[in-house]
Amino acid sequence: EFDNLGFNYQWHDGILAMMLTPPQVDGEKTMHFYSMTSVHQFRVPTSLLKNQTALEAPLSFKQFQVDGYRGANTQATIGVFDPNHDIIYYALLMKNGVACWDIHKRLSPYSF
Repeated sequence: EFDNLGFNYQWHDGILAMMLTPPQVDGEKTMHFYSMTSVHQFRVPTSLLKNQTALEAPLSFKQFQVDGYRGANTQATIGVFDPNHDIIYYALLMKNGVACWDIHKRLSPYSF
């Protein structure tokens, strides 16, 4: 349940935003993702998503990792990745503002 500027509503959603990193030396990319109602963010190697056999393996869920916790009231609508600086920019719904995160730092309220 959300209350933003006196407007109260319930929101049921799935993945809202997905951002791909540039390829690493081995060609691997990482997909960072979140739902709009979450204050957490997640990541997964794209090689897993491209390999149906690996994706169906019993322990494939272990490759989905938590980037971290952004902090209270940090639900974000849009997320944009800047590949020149390795920064993700977010439009924050509950704070009516913008935030950013350097993907090389642990995601926390202090790095967000």
